[in-house]
Amino acid sequence: MNRIFIVFLTMSFLLINLAGCSKSAPDVLGKYDFAEAFHEGLAMVGKYTEDGSRCGFIDKKGKEIVPFIYDQATNFSEGFACVQQGNEWFYIDKTGKELNSARYDIAYPFSEGLARIYVDEQFGYIDTEGNEIIAPKYDDAHPFSEGLALVGNDSKYGYIDKSGEEVISLKYDGGFAFSEGAAAVSSNGKVGYIDTDGNELIPFLYDKADNFSEGMASVGMRTDYGYAWGFVDKTGREIIPPQYDDYFVFSEGLAAVRLDGRCGYIDKTGKVVIPLNYFKSYPFSDGRGLVLGDNTYATHGFVDKDGNEVILLQYGDTTGSFSEGLANVVKDGKRGYIDVDGKVVVPLVSGILENDPVKDGMAKISIDEYTFVYFINIEDYK
Repeated sequence: MNRIFIVFLTMSFLLINLAGCSKSAPDVLGKYDFAEAFHEGLAMVGKYTEDGSRCGFIDKKGKEIVPFIYDQATNFSEGFACVQQGNEWFYIDKTGKELNSARYDIAYPFSEGLARIYVDEQFGYIDTEGNEIIAPKYDDAHPFSEGLALVGNDSKYGYIDKSGEEVISLKYDGGFAFSEGAAAVSSNGKVGYIDTDGNELIPFLYDKADNFSEGMASVGMRTDYGYAWGFVDKTGREIIPPQYDDYFVFSEGLAAVRLDGRCGYIDKTGKVVIPLNYFKSYPFSDGRGLVLGDNTYATHGFVDKDGNEVILLQYGDTTGSFSEGLANVVKDGKRGYIDVDGKVVVPLVSGILENDPVKDGMAKISIDEYTFVYFINIEDYK
C-alpha cells in the first residue's frame, strides 16, 4: 500500500507539534510533496518518485478517492479532471472513471460544458459526455465564456459558439474572453471592445485594455515610461481618463490604483476614496482591502471601504487577501489565519513555511524547509 497519506491537523496538533517542528518531524508525519487547493470537494495531491511523480485525489477527510497513478493532474472542474499517463492526457470523473477512451496530446479543464483538447498541433472541444463537438482545427483556442470562445488560425482571431459556428469572424489580431457581455479585441495595434454579436461597442482607441468588471474596464495609453491607465464604461465613455501607473480591476465597488509610487483606492466616479498613501494596495474582498504601508514588507494590514485601518499594519510579506472570510497572515515568522475583524481564528505558529488562502473550507500549508504539504479543515477552528 502506498504510504502517502494526509494528516488533518487539529488546533492542539498545530500548537504542540508544529510549534516545535524539527527537521526530523516531517519524516514522522503524513505528508505530500505537492498539492493543489480543494476544488469541488477534492484536492490533487502528489509525491515525488524515482522516475518523476505520482498524483491522485483525496477528499476532505483525507481519504484517497482517486489512486496515485497519474504523472500529472489538474483540479476538478465541472465534475472532471485532466490527467496524464506517459505522453497521453485524458479525463476522469470523481470516482476515477475515464470519461471516454480517447487520448489527447494535451487536455484542458471544462468551462461552460466544453473542454479544449489539443491533437496534432490543433485545438478542438469535447463535451461532458466525451463527444467531440468541435474537431481539432484551430492553431489557438481558449475556454468558453458567456457562450463564446476565442479561437485563432494564421494569427487571426474570432469567436465560435458551442456548436462550432464562427459567429464572429477571425479578423482580429488578438482578443480576450467575453466578460459582462463585452470582449476586448485588437486590430492594427489598437484595442477596442465588441459585443457578443460582433458589434463595436468601444472604438479602437487604446494601446492596452482589460476585461470588464462591475461595469468598468481598464484601458491603457502608451507613454514614455510605460502605460497610463484609466477606466471606461460600456458606452465607451471615459469615466476615469488614463492617468494611473498601475491598477487592479474594480472589486466590491473600488479599484486599487498606483500613481507616482503610491497606492490607494478610487470609486467608479474616479474619486479617490482611500488616499494614495500606501506602498501597495490590492483588490477588496470580504469588505477588506489588503495594503502595504512601506517597502519593508512587514507592514501589511487591511482597510475598510472608508479607509480605516481596521487591521493594523503588522503582518509580513506573504500575507494574503481574504478568502471565505479568512486571510492567511505571517508575523515574526509565525503563520495562521485571521477573520475580517482581525481576530485570530487559526493560531499563528512557527514551523510553517507557507500557508495558502482558504479554498472550499480547507487550507493548504507547507511545513518547515522541506515544504511538505498538509491540509487543515477551517471548521475545526470555528
